[in-house]
Amino acid sequence: MRLGICYMVFDGDELLEFAIKSIRNVVDFVSVTYQKVSYFGNPADPNLLPLLENLKKQGLIDEILHYETNLGIHHKQNELNLRNLGLEASKKAGCTHHISADVDEFYKPDELTFAKNYMAENDHDFSAAYLYTYYKEPTYLVYPVQKLLVSFIHPVHNEYRMDVPYPTFPLHMETTRRFGKCKNYHIFDQNNFMIHHMSYIRKDIRKKFQNSDNAQFYKIEKFINNFDKYKLGERVCLLPDFMNRKTIEVDNYFNIKI
Repeated sequence: MRLGICYMVFDGDELLEFAIKSIRNVVDFVSVTYQKVSYFGNPADPNLLPLLENLKKQGLIDEILHYETNLGIHHKQNELNLRNLGLEASKKAGCTHHISADVDEFYKPDELTFAKNYMAENDHDFSAAYLYTYYKEPTYLVYPVQKLLVSFIHPVHNEYRMDVPYPTFPLHMETTRRFGKCKNYHIFDQNNFMIHHMSYIRKDIRKKFQNSDNAQFYKIEKFINNFDKYKLGERVCLLPDFMNRKTIEVDNYFNIKI
């Protein structure tokens, strides 16, 4: 197997270097997409492209892909276009398999090696994995674990499509992470592989919501006020189910410093 990964970056770029460093020796090709304007019309940080170019000089990124945001189409269509842009880059680089990753998605290298080897030995249309969610600090794990599932490693010939509705698509997940070929799939057991989702780990949590459709599900000012005051072990209620959970302390596995 030759495995490519593409990180989609707009906000949260402070996480990118840590995400790539943790798995650079496991993957064969790393690309990153960036935009000058978000799906919602907000300008990118002027330091974003210089950051990406610096990471490329360090050998962490192989290719930087610019995407011209189309504000005349739905934001999910822009997102789908970005995922397939990264997929095409992996194809051109000679990869056999691909991962479309958001900038806040992390993988332990030994677990990614296990997943990579499994997919190399089995002929699946795609794989899927569960996520750990982190809140405020990279050592604050939301517990009990949310049952969130996203598509993961897949052959490069299987493109992302948004016209495959659930339950026609066999798993309930983001519309831009579904595939045309979806009958033969594998869900990684949580004991073998988990995605570590630094969803609420940001220098500026407000910026995250300014560029996400998830903002519609929160009262933003109230959320930010609670976020700023939050202490380890207190109650937290998050998308998609808003069930009462808490946080427990874990190691800073990825040495994230923001």
